[in-house]
Amino acid sequence: MKRTKSRRNQGGARIVTVHGVCGGRPVFEGTSIEPRLIWSWLLHGYTEARILQQYPTIERSHVRLARALMRSMWELAFQGSSR
Repeated sequence: MKRTKSRRNQGGARIVTVHGVCGGRPVFEGTSIEPRLIWSWLLHGYTEARILQQYPTIERSHVRLARALMRSMWELAFQGSSR
């Protein structure tokens, strides 16, 4: 499988796109879990501990990277919207 793009956080979590995995959508390296799935869980009130308990293939650094990216996208989306 060919990796096309990646992004890594300080904890070592990496988001990659891999041809043939989840239709080429971003996933955490070594899993088929998409960051947007973690965003959904967080928005529905799941705690980091609950996510890690229910999905043992991901690590704390994955959840933290997903949360940081969600926060960054939120800030970009609403930057300057209070004009």
